[in-house]
Amino acid sequence: IKCIRIFPHKMNGEGHFLALFRKKGQAIKESSRPHTKPDKNAFPLIEEFLNEIGLKTLCGQPFDWERVEIRGDKAYYLPPVAHNFRGITFLRNGLYLGDLKKNRFEPSQPLALAIRKDESEAVISLSASDERITRYLKGETLNIEPEEAAHKKGWHLLCADGYPIGFGKLVNQILKNKYPAGWRV
Repeated sequence: IKCIRIFPHKMNGEGHFLALFRKKGQAIKESSRPHTKPDKNAFPLIEEFLNEIGLKTLCGQPFDWERVEIRGDKAYYLPPVAHNFRGITFLRNGLYLGDLKKNRFEPSQPLALAIRKDESEAVISLSASDERITRYLKGETLNIEPEEAAHKKGWHLLCADGYPIGFGKLVNQILKNKYPAGWRV
């Protein structure tokens, strides 16, 4: 067993522990591992969503398609590292972008929280004291005035005083709530 400890007082972060285990027995040949190829429409669906919200940058950097990885029906934005970690299973593999569902892309809550207000065009920014923020956090739909939304319809990032809260889909001046059920108050 090889182990590494990263102490929080010696490096920035919360501290980490890594261990490399070697299982006794016969190694699995690379060709016999089950590989799932992403659907050929996966990248266009993600691109369509990013264009719809008018994403300019992500975390202050231009969006890099080389860092997008599809695992099953989930899309991730990998960290900018120089090493190839393919073949290693991570519990959290970068920023979880969202799910690929029948001919559509559903963005994730972590993606909503990673986007800064000025990084996207499709933003609805309300005051934190606006009662609609509480209603959104409860999972309710919201009435949005035309001047409050960047576009007449489609995905929008909802912000409270400029800080992202989550996504919603605007249809006929009603923002359909996409706040995760398990997070609702």
